[in-house]
Amino acid sequence: DFALRRRFNWVYKGFDADVLTKCKALEKFDLEFVASYVDSCRKLNNFIAKDLGLGRSYEIGHAYFMNIKISSDEKIDDAKKKLFEQNIKPLLKGVEKSSNGTNLN
Repeated sequence: DFALRRRFNWVYKGFDADVLTKCKALEKFDLEFVASYVDSCRKLNNFIAKDLGLGRSYEIGHAYFMNIKISSDEKIDDAKKKLFEQNIKPLLKGVEKSSNGTNLN
């Protein structure tokens, strides 16, 4: 990652709750779920940036949260858990290594 940063100009694009709220992946969910989901994503990023003291550079971008998929026989909570296990948890493990030994389990 740092080798790429030395070679290219980077523009910060942080978590955007509005983009997540309007994304196609969440169109099939009711507004109450979308609001709750987006709020959960925002809280996770606040935890990373403020509580862990890592700053906004370590926030998880809205694109990761757009990967939620739900099949007709699946519950919303199961879909959120699957998204967390497959997409978010691996990122948090990287954050954990950068946070001077903070255990995120």
